[in-house]
Amino acid sequence: EKGAKLYLCTCGDSGVITGGDIDVMGGGLYLIENSIFNMYGGSIEGYVADTGSGGIFSGKDVSCNLYKVNICGNKGNQGGGILFSGILNIYGGEIKNNEAVNFGGGIATGSAEDSILQDVKICHNTAGNYAGGLYCSNGNLTMSDVEISNNIVSNSTARYPAGGVALMQGTISISGAITISGNQYNGSPNNLCNTNANPRN
Repeated sequence: EKGAKLYLCTCGDSGVITGGDIDVMGGGLYLIENSIFNMYGGSIEGYVADTGSGGIFSGKDVSCNLYKVNICGNKGNQGGGILFSGILNIYGGEIKNNEAVNFGGGIATGSAEDSILQDVKICHNTAGNYAGGLYCSNGNLTMSDVEISNNIVSNSTARYPAGGVALMQGTISISGAITISGNQYNGSPNNLCNTNANPRN
């Protein structure tokens, strides 16, 4: 519902949002305009969405805030773990073992607003086209103490073969310790691609 507010508190390690194959934009959560979603602990896992993100789709003018939440084992077309266009703030937790058929195996941004990733691991995600870990299209993203590792782009004809991070038209600001390592494209090391500067023809 537009304008809704939902707070899931003290989910701990045992609070799990899980499901199966769903024909909607967000398999686990579908957040739409002017909504606020806060989740404290727990995980969102095991969803397959035919369109959009397997884990969370967070639309325009949405504020999605995750505190030590794990997004694991989801599959979607864009943003295997998370696809967002509003505000996304993640404090702690892991985005891992997610898969995107197209781009952004872990996280993909659309027309995003100012967002924060702090003390987050984005690891062991895959994408068929580009950006196995993080795809940043628009908006401003601040990262602090973030690890982006062991993500894979699996399609040998990908135009933007960034195993770890693909930066398109957005801005990424970095503070604290940032690790981008062990990401691969077709079995070769490939951590970062600025898609504006060096697209593959």
